[in-house]
Amino acid sequence: RDLLEDHQIAELVSLRPNAWQTPFEFWRHMLQQAALRGNGYAYLRRDGRGRVIEMLPLHADQVQVHVAADLTPVYAFSFAYGTERFRVTGQSIMHLRWRSDDGYVGISPVRLAAASIGLAIAAEEHGARFFGDGARAGGVLSIPGKLSREAVTRVRDQWEMQHAGILGSRKVTVLSDGAAYSPISITPEESQFLETRGFQVEDICRIWGVPPFLVGATSKVTSWG
Repeated sequence: RDLLEDHQIAELVSLRPNAWQTPFEFWRHMLQQAALRGNGYAYLRRDGRGRVIEMLPLHADQVQVHVAADLTPVYAFSFAYGTERFRVTGQSIMHLRWRSDDGYVGISPVRLAAASIGLAIAAEEHGARFFGDGARAGGVLSIPGKLSREAVTRVRDQWEMQHAGILGSRKVTVLSDGAAYSPISITPEESQFLETRGFQVEDICRIWGVPPFLVGATSKVTSWG
């Protein structure tokens, strides 16, 4: 392959796709649209001699793909800032497709993997409620005999005053009158929840074919590989 540096298209692709975007911003938009919606579109604006002079990004939701009598794609679209509809052939549209059933329109990866993504969202919400509400007890103080409500409240408040927060986590405790402290460890159900969170990261990575270590999931593999 030879690098074409003197071609008119080379400047659009690598230096200036349009008047307001850098090449990185333009291609990021195209790939983001294709990765989320299954299709990335750009309108190729031409001059009077038919040369492409500008690549204008389009929102995938504003584009409809039709099939002409000769089985070529026809694109009907409008820009996000206007309501006027345009209808052009494939020569005036750059179209990046993800996986497609008919060869014309890509399928949204998010819609295709809605169950896996929905499970990940549900697990995240459950974790936020679980750790945010703090409904789980950290331990139990056992004292022989029967205590009044006021005594229970006083002992609990004294324990929390000494050991609550980061500064109190390593303090030495002296228990009298036969009192004993029993910590509550994480349950198997909670452990399974943590494993589910890890599996969901891998499952979502499989949708787009991205190795987990590229998104920071390095629990099972090395990021230096």
